[in-house]
Order: sequence, then structure tokens, then C-alpha cells
Amino acid sequence: MSSHFVRAQLLMRQERYEQATEELQKALTEEPDNGSYHAMMAHALLRRDKWQEAMGFAQSAMAKEPDDSFSHWTMAVVWLERNELKEAEAALRSAIELNPSDADYHGLLARVHVESRRFEQAVAAAEQGLALDAENDLCLTFRSRALMALGRENEATRDADVLLANAPDDAWNHCLRGEQLLAQGEPAKAREHYIEALRIDPRNDSARYGLALSLKARNPFYGLFLTMWLWSLVTK
Repeated sequence: MSSHFVRAQLLMRQERYEQATEELQKALTEEPDNGSYHAMMAHALLRRDKWQEAMGFAQSAMAKEPDDSFSHWTMAVVWLERNELKEAEAALRSAIELNPSDADYHGLLARVHVESRRFEQAVAAAEQGLALDAENDLCLTFRSRALMALGRENEATRDADVLLANAPDDAWNHCLRGEQLLAQGEPAKAREHYIEALRIDPRNDSARYGLALSLKARNPFYGLFLTMWLWSLVTK
């Protein structure tokens, strides 16, 4: 394995995606036919909002290593960035067929089902993943969202509580709990979670929008103004 690829993996974990891209390019210079390097490059480029380039590397990863489940997973992630759910689902099912023991694959499939409003199927997919890894964050997140949509609020809350207990410094876990509290008619408690999410990640769009909604529940006129203001910050 290239030392440049090892450094790229570290940089990805540190969210230093531009530097990761540079290291991956060096790794590809050494091993241009390594499908894993192409797949990782796709992920790095996606984090830099370079979707077209990411798709190109995802496709080359598939061409070079068609029997590698990670190549199919990468393709699914790239398709999901454009909300192409049918294509993402097909790629995920190929990944699961090649490697059914990866809980993340089942968790991402649960996400596809949630976004397709197939909530029962989302629960089933998440539970397949949780049978492999009982604390998998993707599976817990999207099972929780599906359960909430199905009206099974107590079960949804339990999953959200597990996520927060395992990772209290994850902004997305606070957003999930905030969404649930808003749906349960508790905007004041929801605000606490959105504020915490923004403390952790000040650029989290979902937390900004959720905070606006929680304030709108208290004062509709002010909430509408704040929603517009927050989204203007996001688009700058």
C-alpha cells in the first residue's frame, strides 16, 4: 500500500480534503490501476463539491475492480449526492451482494428507503445492519427516522438516545433528536439540540434550518424572517 494513500486516509479523517486529494494523486501516479485509490479519490472530490470529477473516479474504480464492494459503495454515495435514489439503490444492492457483512451498506440502504418513503423497508434494512453491528450509527439514524415516520416515537427516541450517548459531540445526532422533538411538539427542547449542533458545527445547514423552525413555532413572523436569514448565510 502506498504511503501516500495512508497519508490520504489520515487527511480524510481530519477533513483536510484538498490535501488528501493531492496525496491520492501521488498514490495514483505510483499505482494507476488501483481501484481503491480511484474510489477514495471519488470520496475526497465529493467532499470538495466536485461531483462530476467524483463520478469519473467512481466509474474508473468500478471498471478497475468490478468485484470490489467498496467500488459499488462509492458509486452509491456519489449517486446519493444528486438524490438519484434508484441508481444508488442498485449500487448498494451490488455492494451487499459482494459483501453482506458490512453494516454500513445496510445503513445506507436504509437511508435510500427513508428518502424514498419506504419506511418499513428502511427499518428492515437497518435491522439487518444492526444484527451485524448493534451500534452502527448509519443504521440507528435511519431506523430512528423511519420509526418516527411510522408513528413509533418511543422506539425512534431510544435509537436517538443511543446515538447521543455514543457520540455526544456529533452535530448530526443532535439534529436527529431536534427533528424528533419538533415533531413531538417540543420546540424549546428541540432548540437546545440545534444550538448544540451549531456549537459543534457552525456550518451545519440542517441545524440552522431546524433552529429556525423551532423559533417559528414560538413566533411565526420572526421564525419566517430568521429562516430566510439563515438560508442567506448558507448560500453566501
